[in-house]
Amino acid sequence: MRGQLAICDGLGMTRAGGAAFPKQFFQTSRLEVKSMRYAIVIEKAAGNFSAYVPDLPGCIATGQSVEKVTREITEAILFHLEGLREDGIAPPATQCHVKYVDVAV
Repeated sequence: MRGQLAICDGLGMTRAGGAAFPKQFFQTSRLEVKSMRYAIVIEKAAGNFSAYVPDLPGCIATGQSVEKVTREITEAILFHLEGLREDGIAPPATQCHVKYVDVAV
């Protein structure tokens, strides 16, 4: 499992899980945030783009551009993981590997 551990100690604005937290939030406590990296697949559809996460079945998003669908799938991942957490299920370890191969055409 790949991940990073960020410890926020209240020395200014801190970014965790895509959200900014004000300095006051951390003045009396410490927050440990585990970061995970998930591969996403973005495909061009008829009038937009779609994205899915191979390691999180059912986690999908659409958007009018690659940038928009990337933002949407990031939010979908956070929402998906929040649902797992609420159900008492640990986030799944990443199993997907992304590689490109070059072939002569």
